[in-house]
Amino acid sequence: MMKTLSVYSHPTHHYHDYPRHPETASRLISIQQTLPELAKSIGFELIDKEIRASNDVLGLAHTQSHINTLVQRCQGGRGNKGNKGNIDGDTYYCSDSSSATDAGAGAGAPFGTRSGSSSSNAINSESIARCSVGGVIELANRIVSSQTSCGFALVRPPGHHATPSRAMGFCFYSTLAIASLYLLARNPTLKVAILDFDVHHGNGTQDCIAGNKNVLFISTHQEHVFPGTGKPDNSYPNIINLPLIAHTNDREYQYIVENIIFPSLAHFAPDILLVSAGYDAHHRDPLAQLSLTSRYYGFLTHQLMRFCHDTHCRGPLYSLEGGYHIPSLEESLIHSFRALANPEYRSISDDYLTGLSLRKEHVDRVSYYRDVFARHL
Repeated sequence: MMKTLSVYSHPTHHYHDYPRHPETASRLISIQQTLPELAKSIGFELIDKEIRASNDVLGLAHTQSHINTLVQRCQGGRGNKGNKGNIDGDTYYCSDSSSATDAGAGAGAPFGTRSGSSSSNAINSESIARCSVGGVIELANRIVSSQTSCGFALVRPPGHHATPSRAMGFCFYSTLAIASLYLLARNPTLKVAILDFDVHHGNGTQDCIAGNKNVLFISTHQEHVFPGTGKPDNSYPNIINLPLIAHTNDREYQYIVENIIFPSLAHFAPDILLVSAGYDAHHRDPLAQLSLTSRYYGFLTHQLMRFCHDTHCRGPLYSLEGGYHIPSLEESLIHSFRALANPEYRSISDDYLTGLSLRKEHVDRVSYYRDVFARHL
């Protein structure tokens, strides 16, 4: 019997931790402890095993030099074991909790296998990032083989800022870019859509799939914040970037969903929908200034479920990105789980959105975006 929702969360993520950093293990520890209870009360399948992506999988989107550099930096030995360090000003790493071998481990291994990290038993930031990718690949396989309808990879570190050759913005590997290219490697005629609703532009995802006619990437993100990319232009035929003004609320976000996001998805007609689920556009999140609510994330998920059902698109498959106000993140995740597990779940009333403001500046901007991206509508 096909499951409605499968949730993946690997048990080793808390080894990647820097307590004073926004992207800390505490983001997920509390909700991870309640996942078995949530699985029963909401009704989803919980997958909590360690699944590490191989070098072959990572190499679909990243250079071998990038992979080798991360493995070597995060491996133990040479007086480095158990240390923490910085890849750049935003992105930290934790080195091995056990011994490590060379960076070439796992080369040539089958897609999605556990081999391919710095060691079969090493736990460090790089191996944990492989688990994030491996979990998404596991869910993708289950969705395309009709073992489950939709999935949520509750993973960290996030991935959408990692470019083919660089870790940045808390991210090591571009999780959903890899997943999309993995699916295309198995079926070159597949059409994959990626929606990124993180408050920051998914520059790494864009760099990995730009120009690929079988992948549509749509990103909503606050303008003038990190990483400074994501302008609304036609640089690539498969990229739709939609910068948002500060304090965009639920109604204003819904306006862009109805006028651009769903028409673009319908025009592209994807076979599977992947979602970079960053919850840092929440009004209580400390890293930006958008104003979405926990309940709206549930409503957005409900709409994406309805789109997939109505268009016979597989998914959606969510992969966690940002979200740094922990109580708000947990609330938003639970609303998302409920909407994914139950197509009838409605987290907001029909008249809620009409009671919110809809600024002329936002309406005018959406009109401009419709002109810019007219060929996608």
